[in-house]
Amino acid sequence: EYIYWDKHTDRLCTPINFHWDKDVDVNIIITVKDLSSWVRHLIHNMEDIYKHTQDERFQLIIVDYQSTDIDIKDELKDSILPRWKVIQQSGEFSRSVGLQTGIDYISDPNSIIMM
Repeated sequence: EYIYWDKHTDRLCTPINFHWDKDVDVNIIITVKDLSSWVRHLIHNMEDIYKHTQDERFQLIIVDYQSTDIDIKDELKDSILPRWKVIQQSGEFSRSVGLQTGIDYISDPNSIIMM
């Protein structure tokens, strides 16, 4: 449930008439080029989250600018993450273009996007 702490009192509050969709998808988008150790670290962290929550409503989207130090698809295939996507991007590295590419991949307009 969604709650907040009113700093003027000592109690937790619940917003009135607030609707929360607990089944919404969460998409985590990153853009990389030759960041193998960081990508492996992220995948392991995401695996830890999945092990503890068993929540299949999140998806890791990695936009890869032709990394030569890692095969990201192989790393993800070997992971326990249930939902992921690697998008190969050509051209000069651009974080903003890569993030937009990841956003454009998402089809549900109600999903949460984390970048």
